[in-house]
Amino acid sequence: SVLKFIKGAERLEVDTGQDAVPRNIGGVCFSQFTLAVKPLRMSFEQRLDLFEALQGTTKRFEGRMGRLLAADIAWLANWNPEREAKDDRLWSAMVRKWGDWEIPASST
Repeated sequence: SVLKFIKGAERLEVDTGQDAVPRNIGGVCFSQFTLAVKPLRMSFEQRLDLFEALQGTTKRFEGRMGRLLAADIAWLANWNPEREAKDDRLWSAMVRKWGDWEIPASST
């Protein structure tokens, strides 16, 4: 689960010199995230892109110096990628079918 991932990653020991953010503020720093996803054999760029993409959109963008909080990725627990892909295909088909259709101007 998402919460288990965050809690497990928070416990990972990393060289504190790599991240200037104190551990006691909570969340997962990039170094901890890197260790947590190591079994996936992602490139540095892939890890960085994923880490930055998962940071909360309501927060100021902090890149590598940011921290992932459980609230940032809670949506993953309910995410259904198959359904999203199906919805995307449906909307794409509708746009292709009705793309040239013009909405008449209102007569107000």
